Amino acid sequence: MSMTSRAFALAFSAVALASSGAGDAALGAEPAPAPASVASKNKVKVELAADVTAVAPGETFRLGVFLRPDPEWHVYWKFAGDTGLPTEVRWSAFEGLDFDAVAWPLPRRIPDKLGGRSFGYDNEVLLVSEVRVPDDVLEGTE
Repeated sequence: MSMTSRAFALAFSAVALASSGAGDAALGAEPAPAPASVASKNKVKVELAADVTAVAPGETFRLGVFLRPDPEWHVYWKFAGDTGLPTEVRWSAFEGLDFDAVAWPLPRRIPDKLGGRSFGYDNEVLLVSEVRVPDDVLEGTE
């Protein structure tokens, strides 16, 4: 496996996602602890997506978490509002990869039975970060 493939695999395998409805991480990464208020697991399907299949030193690529809530379910925006817990994406990879902040699409208002204001996504959403590979990474680096 080339350095570029390893770098890409490491970036993917080290993803951790914590959310009120999406506590499962993808590709064998350890899931972040789910909040106690989550009634059931697997309400949100989580996939990783990228705009490349390999990377090289000095390149920039986009890495995203694709969330697909079950019908009648949702995930909260980074600012959840009055109820719920915000979704978090925490990237972790080998030293040197530089992750930009996550780009959040505009959420919609989620009806709250208590009359509060909450914001999130009840349809598919892709949360993306740009990732820069250092210029000095050597081929074969793990």
